[in-house]
Amino acid sequence: MKDLFKKYVGNDVGINFKELRKFHAARLVNACDTFFTIEGLKSEQVKIHYN
Repeated sequence: MKDLFKKYVGNDVGINFKELRKFHAARLVNACDTFFTIEGLKSEQVKIHYN
């Protein structure tokens, strides 16, 4: 996973972290071997880790 995502760290990505059928903009803040972290944009002060 890290090799796939590392070039996008710091960039905005589309991911469905709020609603199952809609993609929302978020920033990819970290990419590790077994998980990645995004944070919500705008006024959303949310960080989410996926593994």
